[in-house]
Amino acid sequence: MSEAGRVTLLIFLSLQVVAFHVSATGHIDPGAPHPSSKPVLTQAQRDGQQTGPNMQSRSMPTRSKHGTTLSVHDVGVVEEAIPKTANVGDTVMVNSTVVNYGTGTEHAIVQLIVNGTLTELDSIVTIGSHSAVVSTIHWNTTDYSHGTYGLVVKVLPVQGEQILTNNILPPVFMTLNPRPASTPSSPVAPVNRFSREMLLAIVIIETLVLSLFVVGRRLTANSFLSRLRRLTGCSI
Repeated sequence: MSEAGRVTLLIFLSLQVVAFHVSATGHIDPGAPHPSSKPVLTQAQRDGQQTGPNMQSRSMPTRSKHGTTLSVHDVGVVEEAIPKTANVGDTVMVNSTVVNYGTGTEHAIVQLIVNGTLTELDSIVTIGSHSAVVSTIHWNTTDYSHGTYGLVVKVLPVQGEQILTNNILPPVFMTLNPRPASTPSSPVAPVNRFSREMLLAIVIIETLVLSLFVVGRRLTANSFLSRLRRLTGCSI
């Protein structure tokens, strides 16, 4: 075989190798979600969370999506936001971020545990596959004493779930201050009693003046009749 024939054969074999590699790997869609993508909250969900200097939060790292085609059930709580302080009698809002790492929609139950005792719960939290939602629990502190309390947020395992290490967060401590003293009601202003007394005095004075006026008119009429009788010499 001539030198030119050998070069042509090598070029042809190289093109065949490239064509086989492309057909084996296939085309990768740049818009498809990466297997290591993590659940994120929408802006509306983040807007529903409490923020401010009196808020404290605890979060856990999220995991990558399961790289399997089998049905997987796995929910977890990754973040909680709880006020640092409140007063006895206040209703404390506890927000938590619940994530569904599984392959199907789940209906989870979120619990609030205060000093080791189940206190409140969010009974139905619907979470789509590989997404996150914010759960809100209201804790009524009316029947509690002032002091420091440890609050724990826990999401109960869903049916078929086997990974339970991310279903509960460590406690976050908050302080309940004593109930503020009630403000005493204002006494009745003396001006009201004084006004009633003045009104009564005015009524009495007006009555006396009217009586004197009537009596005066009667006296004046009797005096006029007496003078008339003396002048005419007749009785009237």
